[in-house]
Amino acid sequence: MSITKDISSTFRDIRGYAKAYTPLFPEELVTADSDAIKAAMTSSDKVRVFRKRNWLFRSLFIGFEPLVNQIQIGFILYPGAFVEPKAYAPIARVMADQGYYAAVTTPPLELSLLDVDLADEVKHYWRNKVDVWTLSGHSLGGVVAAAYANDHFQPEYKLKGLVMLASYPSDNPILDGDVSDDPFKVASIYGTVDGLTTVDEIEEHKCLLPSTTTYIPIQGGNHTQFYYGKKLQKGDNPAEISRNQQQEIIRQQILKVLVSI
Repeated sequence: MSITKDISSTFRDIRGYAKAYTPLFPEELVTADSDAIKAAMTSSDKVRVFRKRNWLFRSLFIGFEPLVNQIQIGFILYPGAFVEPKAYAPIARVMADQGYYAAVTTPPLELSLLDVDLADEVKHYWRNKVDVWTLSGHSLGGVVAAAYANDHFQPEYKLKGLVMLASYPSDNPILDGDVSDDPFKVASIYGTVDGLTTVDEIEEHKCLLPSTTTYIPIQGGNHTQFYYGKKLQKGDNPAEISRNQQQEIIRQQILKVLVSI
């Protein structure tokens, strides 16, 4: 097959996948702007915050490197579709504050689907500092994280944990995320009033996660409050709890996974 035909085929697959998972694609770019993000993105004497770029100056990930009390465990978060990656900075920063090496990937066009293997860049960068890894992802980012995990379950990849944030794996051949038989510590965190990743959808896709998966419903939590954005995402329901309350539950549950691996 020619390169042109191969690229065309790939984009047809992506369009087909996007159509199947329309609820996970916002209709517009979600911008991030809050005091919490600014604080999370600011380096301190305990955490170095940086943006890693390749030789073409393309951003690969936002890194949060602990400078004291380092723990040789890494945490990688794939952002939701069309959400600015820094919207998840407060989550990653808390992990680094606790001594974990944390990163939020920065995919092309804010779409994790376009670079599933960005976790490789993070793992390579901290290859001499991290012994084991936990992956996470919000919404479509969780679909991508599960697909990456399914392709990297062998011991040499040092992947031990997977945290799904308002997300579920795909059984689509393009992004096969069936990790039901893979040896991961898995947690699924979701909001009970989420209008985009519903409780019913979480239930329907449990067969694609290990039977030992821990499910954490956030009572009154929605889709939008898994990140720091300016407004309610279209199609989502208003949350019944504050963003700070929902974020605190998310952070504490992720930390539980990191402590357990």
